[in-house]
Amino acid sequence: MATEQMEMDVSTDDNDGAPSRADIAMKTMDIDQPNHSLDEQHPKNAMLRAKLANSNKAKKTNSLVAVLSRVEDKLQDQKEKLSQMEKNQQQMEKNLHHFAVQIEHLQNGQMALFKKITTEVEIE
Repeated sequence: MATEQMEMDVSTDDNDGAPSRADIAMKTMDIDQPNHSLDEQHPKNAMLRAKLANSNKAKKTNSLVAVLSRVEDKLQDQKEKLSQMEKNQQQMEKNLHHFAVQIEHLQNGQMALFKKITTEVEIE
């Protein structure tokens, strides 16, 4: 008789509105099911999961924005360095031209001095 009573407890509702052991076991197994089953039972879980997903997306977005900002800063630094290098190159080209002119003047002076010396030597 006890076995018969136990079988009835497992398979029936006892007519008092309380869930049977089988129903409790089935709900316990639902915990192991994918999260959507919990979301159906507790809509707040779905809302919290959505907030978490949005939060994770926001964190990833913020991280990407920070990386992009650092890349833009480095790019701006490189542009400034390039601009400074171009100015330096222009100044070096001006200096080179100035030195070339000075060398030409020195060569002309040497030639003039050489002619003067050779002329004086010929005269003597």
